Amino acid sequence: MIFIMTVAAGSLITGLLLAMWMRSRKTEIAVLISLGISKGNILSQMMLEGMLVYSIAFIGAGIATKFLLPIISNGMAIMQGNSMTPELSLSWMLLLLCIGLFGVMVLTGIAIFPYMKKPIKEILSEMEG
Repeated sequence: MIFIMTVAAGSLITGLLLAMWMRSRKTEIAVLISLGISKGNILSQMMLEGMLVYSIAFIGAGIATKFLLPIISNGMAIMQGNSMTPELSLSWMLLLLCIGLFGVMVLTGIAIFPYMKKPIKEILSEMEG
């Protein structure tokens, strides 16, 4: 139950941050569309950027976990009086990476959707006001 609530809260916060990021890039999206770049290419670029940021953060978190997990687990084992040796399996990490990348793609699509459905004139008129 706690895991599900954590994933839901993390997804909600990530989605809101992506929506704010897309709102701040509204001018860039409008200019790219007016230059003749297709909306599909713009969507692909935004998704690629999100996936790169997620991948870098995932690698950083994996490295930090690899070094900090033994220290934390030993500290907890001393407090509880028994020994623990948690390990990170490669299969679970790859599964989490794939789930995270899929989540970033879905959330980016949802965040950019309002700007993809609007006509270019409406986006450009919002820039003036």
